Amino acid sequence: MLGGGGGGGGAATSGAAPQKATPGAPAPYPALPPEAAHPYAHPPPRPPGHYCPAAQRLAPVPDDAYVALSWNVAGLAGLLRKDAHALARLVATERADCLCLQEHKLQAGATAGVEASLGLPPGWHVSWAASTARKGYSGVAIATRHAPLAVVREGVGLPEADGEGRALAVELPRFWVATAYAPNSGEGLRRLGFRVGDGGWDAALAAWVGRLSASSGGKPVLLGGDLNVARHPVDIWAPDKAHEKAAGFTPQERASFAARLLDGAGLVDCLRRRIPADMPAYTYWSYRAGGRPKNRGWRLDYFLAPAAFDADAVLDAFQLPHVPGSDHCPVGVVVRGGAGE
Repeated sequence: MLGGGGGGGGAATSGAAPQKATPGAPAPYPALPPEAAHPYAHPPPRPPGHYCPAAQRLAPVPDDAYVALSWNVAGLAGLLRKDAHALARLVATERADCLCLQEHKLQAGATAGVEASLGLPPGWHVSWAASTARKGYSGVAIATRHAPLAVVREGVGLPEADGEGRALAVELPRFWVATAYAPNSGEGLRRLGFRVGDGGWDAALAAWVGRLSASSGGKPVLLGGDLNVARHPVDIWAPDKAHEKAAGFTPQERASFAARLLDGAGLVDCLRRRIPADMPAYTYWSYRAGGRPKNRGWRLDYFLAPAAFDADAVLDAFQLPHVPGSDHCPVGVVVRGGAGE
């Protein structure tokens, strides 16, 4: 089990839901109804190596920590039709303070109705960005336990991407939480230039993160989302020459991610800094290829943070591959000292 690079230490209790650990402290989340019993609170044992054991959840969680989650839900309305308690269960089980969603696929006019059915605890605040370019496409959201100081919905400043509802940020007292759903380079790599070119998505996303920080006197930006790139060969189940021509694993996408978002924007990959460099830790498994039972996956979902913030404040980074409902699994981080709320 991982001990956070920022100093959290400790070992997770196998299969146990994490708790914010002060004996006798009131639980900040209401009890879930019986029909929302956790199917994954005690995940079944997996064969060695089936999922990445070092990327599982650190427990217990300090009372004053801030837990942020990110999940590509591959259609929020569909997820809730299959499991009305999916988000409420995830938030309660992980004692989350923030939940970033990608690919909700809702139109702006539909978000209020769906928000009422999310089942989040009273007082939560949900911010939305929806696609105006296409119906039933893309879209991101951020749900927070407390109302943010500010919400930035305008996107990254790239009209083609901003019309697709791909980026959103909320300002908290101590830091920003931003979420992004990177454009897929597509069949035949038709959008590869849009992704990696000088005026493309990666460059615009990196610049947007910088503007968020600069607008608030240098507050760090915690970026979580489906960034649609498997950065290293270990981040894809078959890193062969054929896959180097597939969207998400081209040399151009991997180089752009490293040069623009990591080196250029000064961000680090929170999870990869905490697990062995040669250890797979997938977050996406193709339904069509039946990838999940075989663990033939890709690592496409991340939390990135400024290097100093990661070292000083991020206690843990983790993923939840046993959570059902999407072809992606949730990923998360635990931040020392809360968000200053």
